[in-house]
Amino acid sequence: MRREPVAGRAPRGVSLPAWIARYARVSPPAGAYLAARCMGFPGLPALERFLPRAGRILDLGCGYGLLPVLCADRSPEREVAGIDLLESRVAVGREVLRRHGGPGNVRLAAGDLAELPEGEFDAICLAHVLLYRPLHEQRAVLARCRERLAPGGLLLLAETVGEPAWKARLARVQERMVVGAKVRLFRWHTWRAIAPAGVHLWEPAALRDFLGELGLRVRSRPFSGWSYLSHHLFIAQAEGATSARAAAGPVSLRLAR
Repeated sequence: MRREPVAGRAPRGVSLPAWIARYARVSPPAGAYLAARCMGFPGLPALERFLPRAGRILDLGCGYGLLPVLCADRSPEREVAGIDLLESRVAVGREVLRRHGGPGNVRLAAGDLAELPEGEFDAICLAHVLLYRPLHEQRAVLARCRERLAPGGLLLLAETVGEPAWKARLARVQERMVVGAKVRLFRWHTWRAIAPAGVHLWEPAALRDFLGELGLRVRSRPFSGWSYLSHHLFIAQAEGATSARAAAGPVSLRLAR
């Protein structure tokens, strides 16, 4: 017998295309953006599989909230929070959840990378967020994330890096054009604060070394697939026994001062 979905909730394990279609029904530009982003970065949906199946998970720079929604939808034992500076994108994600009824274990909020939600997390994810900030600011963000990791917690980074050089050049040109268009053509002036001075790319070895200096055990590998950009995946784990706090309660979105 086919199991009927519970009224008012999205069925567990909704496919990525189905979620993008739901975003498109709420905001056609958001749907188009997410479809293009998943084509340009085919590894984005796969990030969910590297995260623990239970516990408190934070996605910094979540945009419209697609990755937090996928993470929450595919494991009810997770409590997921997504933070992004752009309130308009967060509002679209919230409307998708309201209109389509789930999942209930995810919360989206507007906020800055400089202020993390309170408490420890079993995993913190940043996907193509750091590159807009100078390297010294990136170091400060990563250090704050390290402080918030629970024992055995994961810091998951998917970043554009400086190798190979030809891909890094393409990334710099693309971001200059895209950010410039957002500011000049669409008047999205918040992007002046997000990307005030182009992009700032790590060399993979340098980022691995810095994460090691924070006391994390680091694995990394190219994560580009067929993409023309130089995506790289870093999985950094804190020392200690891994927590599986499925019953830790909802993730608070109150920002620490």
